[in-house]
Amino acid sequence: MLTSLISRPARLLYACLVFMASVIYFASMVMSAPAGLAEPPNGEKTTSLAERLDKRQAEQQLDIGSELKQRILSKCEAAQGLVNKLKTRDGVIRDKYKNQYFQFAEKLETITTGLAKQGVSTSALVSAQQRITEAINQYLVDAESYRVAINDLASISCQSNPEGFYITLQAARASREKLKTDVDSTARTVPDIKNALVKIKSELEQQ
Repeated sequence: MLTSLISRPARLLYACLVFMASVIYFASMVMSAPAGLAEPPNGEKTTSLAERLDKRQAEQQLDIGSELKQRILSKCEAAQGLVNKLKTRDGVIRDKYKNQYFQFAEKLETITTGLAKQGVSTSALVSAQQRITEAINQYLVDAESYRVAINDLASISCQSNPEGFYITLQAARASREKLKTDVDSTARTVPDIKNALVKIKSELEQQ
């Protein structure tokens, strides 16, 4: 489900990381932890399945009806088998994506902080950094919502609670769509970061 989200944004991040390395060449700095990034708490530890189902029902206000209920009952167990296989693959992709974001944020924070200490103007870079930090944080929130929904989808007793299975399926789909938006939002900030770095690198080379 997440594979299609990765290729182009990952290439953009990699290209910008390569360029950032060239800026580090002109301004030697010590690496620091990413600033502003905040992983959300584990939703499965902070809420119960019953609480999550109640919340989803309150948000969606769905009445599945008898016909849809019968279709769910006839297919949900087979669907859960596929979801269980999907969980592992999605987990690997999600962790890889998060690590890419954290690596990018770490290098960007190192450069921004170091340049500021040297008296280099970083206003444009800081502005772009704030935007990508917000986008990454939103991605982390929505990725956690998606992870929890997928886990719930795999574990819920769909034969005894087809309504819960269905609203959780809808929640997982909604979270996946949000992830697409989050990835696009993050990717849109990368050119601004690169442009700011191009200007700074040019200034450093002239010193």
